[in-house]
Amino acid sequence: MATIVKRKEKYHVVYDYEDSTGERKQKWKAFPNRPDAEKFKVEIENKKMFGEFLIPDKQSVQEFMETWMELYSKGNWQYSQYSTVKGLLRNHVYPLIGDMRMQDVTPLHIAKLYNTLSTKPKFRAKNGECLSSTTIKYIHSTLKVAFAKAKEWMIIERTPVICAAPKPAKPESTIWSDNMFKIALQNIDNKLLHLAVHLTFMCSLRAGEALGLIWDCVDLLNGTIKINKTIQRAYKDLLEDLPKDTLIKVFDTISPQAKITLILKKPKTNSSVRMIYLSAPLIKELTERKKIIENMKDALGPEYIDNNLVFSFENGMPIEVKLCTKWFKNWQKSSNLGFPVLTFHEIRHSSSTYKLRISGGDTKSVQGDTGHSKADTLINTYSHIEDPRRMHLSHTIEEDFYGTPATPIVTNTTDIVELIKSNPEMRRKALEALVGEFA
Repeated sequence: MATIVKRKEKYHVVYDYEDSTGERKQKWKAFPNRPDAEKFKVEIENKKMFGEFLIPDKQSVQEFMETWMELYSKGNWQYSQYSTVKGLLRNHVYPLIGDMRMQDVTPLHIAKLYNTLSTKPKFRAKNGECLSSTTIKYIHSTLKVAFAKAKEWMIIERTPVICAAPKPAKPESTIWSDNMFKIALQNIDNKLLHLAVHLTFMCSLRAGEALGLIWDCVDLLNGTIKINKTIQRAYKDLLEDLPKDTLIKVFDTISPQAKITLILKKPKTNSSVRMIYLSAPLIKELTERKKIIENMKDALGPEYIDNNLVFSFENGMPIEVKLCTKWFKNWQKSSNLGFPVLTFHEIRHSSSTYKLRISGGDTKSVQGDTGHSKADTLINTYSHIEDPRRMHLSHTIEEDFYGTPATPIVTNTTDIVELIKSNPEMRRKALEALVGEFA
């Protein structure tokens, strides 16, 4: 039972409860008037009667999150996800609400958290760049699951994460044309980088899939590769806690004290497991790579660490994605080709775009190379390849509706040259423009 005690100008609801250790405690809660106190008294008594009473808990947000990660992650997360969540909480959530009691966090606190994060500069940010909406959405998703679990564990009565998820800004991907890649491959001298770019573009691979390729999955005779592994970084101390059903290999580190290592693991989804056909030039380059590795084995002898990897250092140790990404970035800076800056992952985007265009939109065939789980995902991601066909439809409608010849469709420099060749008036205007330019 609960009682109401008046002290000075306030009314206090006093009630007893047992804490998590079974010790009897007493709680006082003040109200400015008796009706509010009466209402709370009835509420407390009903919750106790129906087993819905929450034990007052001083557990902080940070304390709960650490416990939740330890218990929840083991059956639900991959190695990279644990590292990501841990970093986001440590860098962005704990400094703002980490010391608050879980039972004190309200929807207003969560809304203020997101508002503060939206104006928080990135670590080592240039030009005051702030956290992306994608990062804030990831934090939102994490908190939503964590607080829902706190409610399920009867630590809080209701979740404060009730606001809508911040909408992530959809960044525009940079795309290189097939001609750009032809020129790029003619200019890349680093043999490992050349093979990585060539293989990633022709086979539409993710960076981790390319660098995790082993020779057992390469069939040079039939010209195919099987993609069923990916390489990524992982904290060593997580390898004992997280599920091992997807773990294939843990690579040795140079220093035994290193906290992070590289691992070879199964892909996240079954659809990512696929066979891809190789082009003749790729078969030739992979054959040459294999000869180089055999020579390195002979030269180093027992000092060579045979991990059976297609991409490795001279001693056989694996190459991580961050390093390959850095090689590609540095090569672009020094190439002086004047191409728009491309991330390594955007090689895959460029590849998918090219294949969809060259195949006339054969999504099923392209999906077999990319490993997307659904054709819809592929179509939505690369919908821009439909632009030339949509332009053609627009011009067909123009001719039909207005009964006049439509403006010629120009999609690239080749089209421009052909248009000038076929149109005397265009040739005359182009010549006048050139004469005027150099006059």
